[in-house]
Amino acid sequence: MVDYEWCVETVLLDSGDIEELDFMNTLRLCEGLARELRKDEHSDGQERDYRIVLVRSEGNEHAGVTDRLWAYFKDGQMPEYFSNGLADTKVRVPKKYRREAERWRP
Repeated sequence: MVDYEWCVETVLLDSGDIEELDFMNTLRLCEGLARELRKDEHSDGQERDYRIVLVRSEGNEHAGVTDRLWAYFKDGQMPEYFSNGLADTKVRVPKKYRREAERWRP
């Protein structure tokens, strides 16, 4: 089974660590959450960035998630292929999500 979800990653700028992941069904919902999170002030003094990414998860009920790939916007564009965290793969981003991204434009 393959599942696609939009995600807002909260990234700590000083370390590059991902602090939190918020999964949503639409890019528009992610954009709204990222906008609200950018308004929040944090008492810990750490600077954060909020990245929107399309996540492709593959797996089954028995084994759970067995593979995960990501499509990060590059220069305001959704890439043609997913990344495995090290390099681009040959797994294409479905047209449905590319069209959604074209209408949105970060």
